[in-house]
Parts: sequence; structure tokens; C-alpha cells
Amino acid sequence: GSGTPPEPTGIENTGSIATVTFGAAATWAKVLEFEQDIAVGNAEFGSMSWITTPEVRGAWKALEKATNTAQFVWGSDNMVNGYNTYVSNQVASDKVVFGNFSQLLIGSWGGSTVTVDPYSKAQTGQFVVTISSFHDVAVRHPEAFSFSTDSGAQ
Repeated sequence: GSGTPPEPTGIENTGSIATVTFGAAATWAKVLEFEQDIAVGNAEFGSMSWITTPEVRGAWKALEKATNTAQFVWGSDNMVNGYNTYVSNQVASDKVVFGNFSQLLIGSWGGSTVTVDPYSKAQTGQFVVTISSFHDVAVRHPEAFSFSTDSGAQ
């Protein structure tokens, strides 16, 4: 998120997060830059992983590490350079995030409220259920993350 209420400040908008700019189609060297960013920040610990979009996964499954090697950036084991990968349509603009997600804190407070409204849709025999809860997100160590400034699926 942008950090402007009610959005939390996400990984991308947290200061001091390392960035990688593809500038064109992704390359193996650019993929390795993510890992290098975290190592330079002395944050290469724990279990790190990737998160991106289905479009990036598709592009990286077809992207060879080097010409005519049949070794692809996104392996058939669903790993990139030995790290777990996750895919979500919630990642904006086909960006790529790599990091130690144990350093991403998600807090909730106030519990959850469930409201059942049997009246609004009573004519159709339906009811409306609304669930409200409060959460926030913070990055404990910005050095533990690197994200792309542009699309990894170019």
C-alpha cells in the first residue's frame, strides 16, 4: 500500500528497500541482482522467497538462464535460484519481490466483527454478512527485501 490511510505502507513504499530495474525483458543477471541486494545489506538469513504475478511466472518459465541450455529461470520445481516462489494477482503491475518475509510484520487488533443483515436482501431470501477487522503491515528490516521498479514480464 501507499501508506496513506487506510492503506498500510507496503514493501514497495518502505524507505531503504533495494530495487532492481529490468528496463526490458528479464535476464538471469537481473534475477541474481535481487539476491545480491539482500546479501549486500547483510540480511541474507532465514528462508527467503519470491512473490510475483502469473504473468511473470509465465515469462520466467520460458526464459533461459543462458542460450540453448534448457535451464529456465523459473524451474519445474516452482523455484527460482533455489528459493520458493509464490504467485498472486495482488502484486501490482507484474512487479517482483524477493526477500525474507519473516521480516514483514502483520499486526491485527480489536478482533473481528461479524454483522448479519437479514433485511437488505430479504425479498430474495438472502442475507448480507459483513466482516470487519483491523490490520497493519510493517517491514522490520528493509535490507531483507528487494523489489522491481518495473514489470518482470516485459
